[in-house]
Amino acid sequence: MTYSTVSQMFNQVTSENSNRDLYYYKKAGNWVGISGSEIRSTVKDIAFGLQSLGIGKGSNVALLSNNSPRWAMSDYGIICSGAATVSVYPTLIPIQVEYILKDSTSKVVFAENQEQMEKVMAIWGNCPQLTHAVVMDDS
Repeated sequence: MTYSTVSQMFNQVTSENSNRDLYYYKKAGNWVGISGSEIRSTVKDIAFGLQSLGIGKGSNVALLSNNSPRWAMSDYGIICSGAATVSVYPTLIPIQVEYILKDSTSKVVFAENQEQMEKVMAIWGNCPQLTHAVVMDDS
């Protein structure tokens, strides 16, 4: 099948595989699956949340995180909102993160955890275009 957009592909695949586990992660040493319907629901929540903040086509949203199911769902949520994802390596130091956030004009940043959020908070005052931050873990 041919898709016109990543969003179209995402919606089709998660709809066709709503009861199938598509992502896996380890929790307490055991593999846990996330179904297509759970993924689709989370991605829609992220996309609509971003749109409610005025994020959409022409906007950039930074993603400061290691790869994980949360990273992937955040990425798809950003894309489905119409925005573009700006990937930021979690190994970067705050001044490097600042450069990328400013250069990309990202208005929102998703941070993997408290450690990554501390980098964002250290440079927040130097990035006047930043309006919101989302911490992706349960902290």
